[in-house]
Amino acid sequence: MLATLSEALHTCHLLLVLDSCEHLVGPCAELAERLLRACVHLRILVTSLEPLRIAGESIWAVPALSVPAPARHTSAEELVNYDGVRLFVERAGAMRLGFTLTDRNAPIIAQLCRQLDGLPLALELAAAWVKTLNPEQIAARLEDRFRLLTGGSRTAMLRHQTLRGAIEWSYSLLTVDEQTVFDRLSVFAGGCRLDAIEAVCAGDGLGEEDTLPLLDRLIDTSLVVAEDRHGERRYRLLESLRLYGRERLVTSGEAESTSRRHAEHFLALAEAVEPALWGSDAVAWLDRLEIEHDNLRAALRWATGHGEVEIALRLGAALSRFWQVHAHLSEGLKWLESALAGTTAASTATRARALDAAGRLARDRAGYDQAWALYEESLGLRLELEDSRGTALALNNLGIVAQLQGDYDRAIAVHQESLVLFRALGDERGVALSLLTMGTMAQLQGDHARATAHYDESLVLFRTLGDTRGIAAVLSSLGTLASSRGDFVAADELYVESAVLFRELGDSRDVAACLSNQAGIARDRGDLGRATTLAQESLVLFHELADHRGIAVCLELIGSAVAAQGQTERGTRLLAAGETVRETTGVNRPAARGAEQERTVAALRSILGADDFARSWEAGQRVPIDEIVAEALIPAAPAAAERSARGTRSSPLTRREGEVAALIAQGLTNRQIGEALFIAERTADTHVEHILAKLGIGSRTQVAAWVVEQGDLAPGSP
Repeated sequence: MLATLSEALHTCHLLLVLDSCEHLVGPCAELAERLLRACVHLRILVTSLEPLRIAGESIWAVPALSVPAPARHTSAEELVNYDGVRLFVERAGAMRLGFTLTDRNAPIIAQLCRQLDGLPLALELAAAWVKTLNPEQIAARLEDRFRLLTGGSRTAMLRHQTLRGAIEWSYSLLTVDEQTVFDRLSVFAGGCRLDAIEAVCAGDGLGEEDTLPLLDRLIDTSLVVAEDRHGERRYRLLESLRLYGRERLVTSGEAESTSRRHAEHFLALAEAVEPALWGSDAVAWLDRLEIEHDNLRAALRWATGHGEVEIALRLGAALSRFWQVHAHLSEGLKWLESALAGTTAASTATRARALDAAGRLARDRAGYDQAWALYEESLGLRLELEDSRGTALALNNLGIVAQLQGDYDRAIAVHQESLVLFRALGDERGVALSLLTMGTMAQLQGDHARATAHYDESLVLFRTLGDTRGIAAVLSSLGTLASSRGDFVAADELYVESAVLFRELGDSRDVAACLSNQAGIARDRGDLGRATTLAQESLVLFHELADHRGIAVCLELIGSAVAAQGQTERGTRLLAAGETVRETTGVNRPAARGAEQERTVAALRSILGADDFARSWEAGQRVPIDEIVAEALIPAAPAAAERSARGTRSSPLTRREGEVAALIAQGLTNRQIGEALFIAERTADTHVEHILAKLGIGSRTQVAAWVVEQGDLAPGSP
């Protein structure tokens, strides 16, 4: 038969299509290879869940249909550009006459299509339900999608009549070991890296070295998606496949052991990363945890739901800095509260550490009563453990909460107790820390002399210890003290000195805080251009860190500064966006700043009129955070009189961008620019992008030419 076929096709210019070959992939590979050798003008197009793996084969992976990203707000007009949405709407319209995509149902249809990963069969089966259910009801029932998504065409093959049938067909073609790895992959949420697969999917008869070839086979059979995200290769199951794998894992009795390995792997990651969240690589590690956030949530969900309190508390404590910086305050606190309420025992030391972490999150959310209760319980456990240093730290934390509550008498008593204990231990670092917090408290009381004395003693100790972070923290506090005395020049110099040290540590979060403090001083002194520029530099860093607390502060600083420069509508939008960031992330504003915000908002409402103010405010509330940050980074144009007073040409670049442009002209790379200016390479990347956009040019060579052409050049904002 094959010889006859080869002879018949030998001289033909022909395209041969072999459709759905996965269940006969071996014989199809043999047939294709024999025919291609015998027939020089033959081309073969093969559709299959896996490649034939023969010479000359070129593979094109058919992707799922396109669907909008979760964070994207799209109108009905925009949604029709996504193939998955268009298929759903077309099939739904055929099932129920008059069904159309509107701005009202667009969000739920986008969500529904995302839930189904753009899988054509799933979308068609879901669309068939519009005769009975509205899109909201369909989306709500997709947790039990295998029961819902049935009833395909009667003339289709059985595996194309239900979603379960389609998945079972593919699953049945796997070997036992391939099925095992597929099932175990279902414990991951949001994808994972290879090292996580090797750690979690090995065991119970499968060696770690076996997982890679089995993963490769699952990718070949189109059951696992391999994609490059965030600069690394990650692997994931589409959600429908993950739910099916989860069913199989439960049925096999392996769900408990696999979930435990998953939780232990991500606990190890979080605890290994935690110290680095304070160092020069903090941005990269915070990003790594953000990428794995769904897996971390899954680990916490399993641990809290299965009485694994020790794992849950350790994981929550290790993630507290991440939750704090990335403004997951409410979520992090809920996880810790759930773990702390667990009925099974955990070690006393672990519980005390988790209580401290929960106290910090509650304090940052201005939940001072809750923070006090958490720290107080931690203090009791530290005393029980006879952990003197832990006791002193717990007392220090209680003192901070008391001073935030305005209960200065109690704060003084607790801080003094902490200081006495640190001195008795001979813990100079602890003494310096306690003096620093006591200085802050004295400053809040208006006792500048006592605050200065505490700060100076703390600074001497930190300098003796060579503790750069402590020195930088005290200098920043002295800057705040100088500002409260009205000595703005000294305050600015102290913040600059503090920022230099934080840059040496690679602590971009505290650098950003120093910059925003300087911006506040400049704004209060009426130096609005400088205030805007400093706040924009701070915003770049906070946005890089995904620190929503800092982003909110900067948006409000820039909003008030540009509004005072006459850009009232833009200022209103930025202020509204800052308020929205606070509301959505649970980040509260200090009371003093709240009164200031109210005065600014009232003034803008008066200037714009109620209707125009409301429109601008609502617009600022609706803009996605990345877009509003981009708007905030546009420099405010200086007034004509200000330009004239300079006597030089005004540059569209900020001062920092001017420095970056000059270094580009010297031939420095972005990494070298970052090192020269003590900024992260990613921050240098952002500055370069802004320079190219503002100058309307496309290359570094053009930037260099522009710098030479400008000569003596005044920045657009000082």
